[in-house]
Amino acid sequence: MTKIILKCIGTHYNGVYPNWSSIPLNTQGQMFNEFKKYYVWAPEHEDDVQVNFKLKASKLLSSTFCDCRRENRMPKFMLPDRWALLLKHWSTNEKFKKRSEIGKMARASEKGGSLHTGGAISQVARKERMEKELGWPVAVAEMFKVTHVKKSTNPTEEERWIEPRAQETYDRYIRISQEYRSTLPLKSQDRPFTQEENENLWKQSDGEPIRGSIYGYPKKAYQKKKSWYCGSSSSSFGGGDRETISAMESKIAYLNAELAAVAKKEKKREKKERKREEEIAATKEVENKRYPMLQAQLTFLFESRNILPPCRPVVMRMISLIRKVRVMRMVSLTRRVKVIRSSCIYLTF
Repeated sequence: MTKIILKCIGTHYNGVYPNWSSIPLNTQGQMFNEFKKYYVWAPEHEDDVQVNFKLKASKLLSSTFCDCRRENRMPKFMLPDRWALLLKHWSTNEKFKKRSEIGKMARASEKGGSLHTGGAISQVARKERMEKELGWPVAVAEMFKVTHVKKSTNPTEEERWIEPRAQETYDRYIRISQEYRSTLPLKSQDRPFTQEENENLWKQSDGEPIRGSIYGYPKKAYQKKKSWYCGSSSSSFGGGDRETISAMESKIAYLNAELAAVAKKEKKREKKERKREEEIAATKEVENKRYPMLQAQLTFLFESRNILPPCRPVVMRMISLIRKVRVMRMVSLTRRVKVIRSSCIYLTF
């Protein structure tokens, strides 16, 4: 990734910029967009990636210029006339010269560097890993001892600290902790220190912070803050295979289109079903209203016999049917009477 970032810087380094902060924001944005051609990430990680890119690019540009000045050579991405102007700036700029002298004094001071045996893993990541393995919060002093004592395969061998400063700081922490414990009530002297107490004791043992940093104290490499560059959001997923990601995006777009079509059909079906239910409900309501009226008309019909009330066609058909039944009954009764009369005449003779 270092080579990629350096390539992105060199591609858009179009002026005389002695450090990252002197590069215009739009040029920084172009470098970041160049970086997007090699890596992709989820949109919600955009701000974090921008901040990390800025920090990495800033340190990389400074270290590249420092190495080139020390080795008396020109960076590959630099034009000769621009490099000459940069050398002139570094040799004449009072602010840069003052900062350089402060750095030399700091390196020569008894504070020394910040050596440790933790490797490339950050202190924050190592602390989280230790807490996960042990199952409880790890104190600052406990992690400091693990990362500042040389590893040894011989358990009987005496502890060897990575540098005198580390041992002095740890011993000072032990002494301050014992003094603090002696000030506690007798009932509380045997209890373990809280995380806050451990941190405060460690800060006291280390002394005043240097540029906001405490020796051996875990600190995140960056803080979440406002985006330093307003650029377009990147694609999702992680990796560098643009063709594969493009194919996956096309597949996702196709599936989304199919899903939208299915949802549209389902919506139409639901709308049609809802309309049908409304029609059925309306029909039932009409029938429920007509039933009492028909019942009342039929009751009136039977009670009044030959007097018919004003009614609807359905009632008229029912009345017609009743009349036909009555006629058939009358015809049947007439025939019976005729038969009886005939029988009576026959008997008289």
